[in-house]
Amino acid sequence: MGQIMQFSAPPPDYPETTDALDLSERVFLLAVRWWVAAQQRGRDPLSHMRVTLDSIGAEAAALPLNRFMTVASHSTSRRVVTYCPCSPHVGTDEKHLLYPASLVQKGEIELAARVLQTTILTEEGAVLALGPLEEIGERLARARLLFRLRQAPSAESAFPPTVESWISALSGTTLH
Repeated sequence: MGQIMQFSAPPPDYPETTDALDLSERVFLLAVRWWVAAQQRGRDPLSHMRVTLDSIGAEAAALPLNRFMTVASHSTSRRVVTYCPCSPHVGTDEKHLLYPASLVQKGEIELAARVLQTTILTEEGAVLALGPLEEIGERLARARLLFRLRQAPSAESAFPPTVESWISALSGTTLH
């Protein structure tokens, strides 16, 4: 008698638009974007992040997210591109922030550190960012915001010329 083998489908890629992200991914990404936008305007980044996170019951993630972004802003290994909060597009660098956040929430701490080190942060920055990133994952999980398992995004950094975007406060330069 024949044996039936089921193959599991590979995890999906990160989508190109925010409407195709899961709620946890959209919340994390929007909070990151508000942090960057507030930094660029010289405002307190916690206020918009708290409003965003509080609206879905995850305000407790605001402080660790602020710490994560502060560490990231001081330890980038290159220019990092984030889009403005209202943009429907998901950039490559934003995927490089989403992916390690999902890995950490699933307990893949070492892999998350390697991803951060090879895509956005310096080695030291990645190590320092892991604590706040773990706390973000825990706080979002408590609010029932679980990241989906997705394929690792491409390691290349791209700035689509047709998308109105901002170079994030992580690099200190603004394009609008």
